[in-house]
Amino acid sequence: MFGLKSTSLALLLLANSVSSLKCYQCNSTNLDKEPKCDRLYWKQMSTKERDDLIIDCLERLSYFCIVIRKLAKDVHVTTRGCMGTKDSQGTTLSAGCVDVSDFEKACLCTDNLCNSTPAPHNSVWMLFALSFLSCSVFSTLRS
Repeated sequence: MFGLKSTSLALLLLANSVSSLKCYQCNSTNLDKEPKCDRLYWKQMSTKERDDLIIDCLERLSYFCIVIRKLAKDVHVTTRGCMGTKDSQGTTLSAGCVDVSDFEKACLCTDNLCNSTPAPHNSVWMLFALSFLSCSVFSTLRS
């Protein structure tokens, strides 16, 4: 009986550890002494420093990893973390990158630690937007 309980507990713990999405979590500005989330500092961080930023996402936030970059009064703010399936207004989210405003961009992804890459520069955002529009126009023309 004890062996069965131990095996069941081990399987339950394994299932929980497998199902939880892992993301990097941090928040910093380019004015911080060590702006861990900022794309320039991020590229220079050691594996150990990055490993210290890994979290297991809560179940309700275990759908996407997110990177947000915004500009506020000449201060670049970068945030990395976990995200659920809906935004704060209840809109269903999907993987990819979006311009939230003229000064804010967000990228969502679904693989473990996929928010390690910095949010793309404007040219990459433009390519993403153009490819998205091309696909939308093509699918509309096919229907």
